[in-house]
Amino acid sequence: MSTIDLLIEQAIVAGELAAGGDVELIRARSPGMPVASLAGGKRTKTAKALSWSDAEDEFLRQNLGLLTEDEMARRLGRSAIAVHLRWKRDLMLPAPSKDPRYITATKAAQILDIDAHKVVGWVDQGRMPGERMAGKRGIRRIPRLAFRRWLVKPDHWMLFDVEKIKDEQLRRLVRLARTRWGDEWWSLRQAADYHEANTKDVLRHVYRQEIPAVRVENIAGRSSNPGWAHWFVRRSDAIKLVIHRGSGGSRRAWSEGGDAFTLLAHSVGLPINNIAWLMGGDWPAKRVSYRLDSLRKRDQIPELTAKYELAIETRGKVMFCDWRLYRRRFPRLAQAMSALANDLSSEGRPELKPGDIPLVRGVLSTWAKWHEVKGSLRGRMSAERVIAVSRRLLAHGVSPFLKEMTTQ
Repeated sequence: MSTIDLLIEQAIVAGELAAGGDVELIRARSPGMPVASLAGGKRTKTAKALSWSDAEDEFLRQNLGLLTEDEMARRLGRSAIAVHLRWKRDLMLPAPSKDPRYITATKAAQILDIDAHKVVGWVDQGRMPGERMAGKRGIRRIPRLAFRRWLVKPDHWMLFDVEKIKDEQLRRLVRLARTRWGDEWWSLRQAADYHEANTKDVLRHVYRQEIPAVRVENIAGRSSNPGWAHWFVRRSDAIKLVIHRGSGGSRRAWSEGGDAFTLLAHSVGLPINNIAWLMGGDWPAKRVSYRLDSLRKRDQIPELTAKYELAIETRGKVMFCDWRLYRRRFPRLAQAMSALANDLSSEGRPELKPGDIPLVRGVLSTWAKWHEVKGSLRGRMSAERVIAVSRRLLAHGVSPFLKEMTTQ
């Protein structure tokens, strides 16, 4: 080492000693330096760090994430650096936002496929178990186990769509719980549509406590003082409700025979609007949809099919019935399918009328689903597109016509 390098090294060592540096540490880092002479022949004593008690360690475990490091340091009478090194280096605790026992509100929102503001609001209101973490970011975290328990409770299912849950395991868990529950939540609008009534009519029965209901304030989670709320009722309770009108009479109820006819019409492929019209002309399409859904969820389809000797087959949620077996019962549908068959056999102008298209599309869609022939039947359908879809079905050996047909 040159003279100049030696002088520089001595100056550095002297500066560290003057600043109260540990003599042994400096000696180990700078071997050969006269550390003792530079320190005035005296060995500098360093303050011994205070040992941590079990109670202090437990305090860190309990409050990490709920208090800032500065707040914990003040309560323990230590420095923030000492607190940080203790929980991270010595106790090796995970960072509060990465603790495997918790998920953040953002992560919970991603799982539920909803806006994160909703989850934040639910945590702050106490609707969802969780807590606000210390710090300026204000991160909310939710105990992972408590989140799973929260998901499977029916009282929370009006807040999110079960089918949109991203986590496959959680979605399957909630589906199982929903099947065991055997019911569903309806908004006042859904209940009103079912009874061909106004939402105020249903709300009046809610206020009279004639139908159980749940009031959910600030469902969007953004307002701390909302001026309105959403009401929800169970489907089973809504169906039993009788809404009187005018002179005191009420709408006629669905009959068992009407249920059987609705199932048959749906299985052959008739659109919901046409089924509603065939039911008497005064039934709204939404009510027909609700009734079909109710029969499916109550598992009444096999019973009605057997009792009324209907040639309906089911596979999962798909129902199928060959319309040709009931063509005399649905003459308008038979006429439309006959026009489609003629169009397939000729190259002239299509015989299909605009009113025929929804009917034949319903039949083609039912046959395509049942025979698992892929292809979109959504959107506006022209006669030419219906003919093209029919040819695709024929190419797969599916012929929903009165006479056997093949592709040309």
